Amino acid sequence: IKDHEFHMMKMAVDTLERTHAGAMKLDIHELTDTDWESFLDEKKTNIKGEIWGFKSGAMAFVEGKLIGNGDDFMRWAKTKFGMIDFRPPAFYEALSNQAYKGYLENTEREFVYVDFTHDKTTYGTSDIRIVQRHCA
Repeated sequence: IKDHEFHMMKMAVDTLERTHAGAMKLDIHELTDTDWESFLDEKKTNIKGEIWGFKSGAMAFVEGKLIGNGDDFMRWAKTKFGMIDFRPPAFYEALSNQAYKGYLENTEREFVYVDFTHDKTTYGTSDIRIVQRHCA
């Protein structure tokens, strides 16, 4: 959900479905960070070599074959269907931020955020879900 490439591919797939209905089987999965890591581990086991160096937060398959990340998918869509994406990367960044915010706001879970800094330089942020267990 947080990756801008996912939203770029999702919009491209929506467009392709409207303009080329039935031309391909479309299967989109919105995953949180932990779900993505589990998915990637499973794919590393099943596909082996192709995935081990995969660094992107989104992945595209066509007919079961790995196409690659968002840029690879957009090149494929251009070659196969003549699709050209005119939207700037900032648009997809905004979509990903909005989608993740919506996910966090619309869940019944509680989260805390931790910023990792050293000498006033931020190195990353982590969202931690709070789990409450009630014992009888």
